[in-house]
Amino acid sequence: MNIRHAVLLGIGLAVASPANATGPGVTGAHSVLANRIVGTWAGQVLLGPCTPDATYAPPLTYMNVLHSGGTVTETNTMPQTGIPNLHGIPGLHTRGPAFGTWSYNHNTGKYRIKMRFYWFVDGVYNGYQSADREALLSSDGKMVAGPVRAYRHLPNGDVIRSFCGQESARRF
Repeated sequence: MNIRHAVLLGIGLAVASPANATGPGVTGAHSVLANRIVGTWAGQVLLGPCTPDATYAPPLTYMNVLHSGGTVTETNTMPQTGIPNLHGIPGLHTRGPAFGTWSYNHNTGKYRIKMRFYWFVDGVYNGYQSADREALLSSDGKMVAGPVRAYRHLPNGDVIRSFCGQESARRF
């Protein structure tokens, strides 16, 4: 084996090694600090009125996928059959999946996640809900947590309810 073949073989083994199994060629995510949050997360959010003595509703369980490049997709455990008379609006409420964006602030080390999903009442579009989260990733990259602000909007964009709460998720 000549020196050229030995160098090419060494490069090939280095590229194929398990230590490099998380690079952009495998996951599509560049190994920058912001991308530490990229992945699938199983979590819970507790929401209630934005008052000091707020009582939270039962936790909502969800799965989020934070994609490299800054987009988010979400599914949740809201009953597909709906919830009657939610937020003071008569009728059977259902919702669609959520979509959004995420960004990273290098100065604070925190992530900002903005999401939106559509509400339907008795099968008819009834507005949307937006959520804005500030998340801090644990040092081992397996947990994320932070405060949440959410708003339910009518179809014309008017806010009819605002919510505050906390969220935590574990890497799936």
